Amino acid sequence: MFGNLEFFGSATVGERGQVVLPIELRKKIQLQAGDKLIVMGTIDDKLILLLKADFLTQILGKMEQGQNVLKKLLKDNTNSKANGDIKADII
Repeated sequence: MFGNLEFFGSATVGERGQVVLPIELRKKIQLQAGDKLIVMGTIDDKLILLLKADFLTQILGKMEQGQNVLKKLLKDNTNSKANGDIKADII
């Protein structure tokens, strides 16, 4: 479920709510000062998830590309069926 989950140490929440991420983690994921993070979590499970915003942008871009491919396939399939093409049922 978590892929290659690694332990990088611990962090303490400061008085202003700030957290310093361990240097090993920052180096490994190439996190630089000024990088944006998406913060998600669940209240019940007390789970916190940090995701680099540029990574999320890449994922959403790939999903959009996949959606465009699917739309084209569906359109082609619909056009083939309208023209009586039996092979259109393969998709």
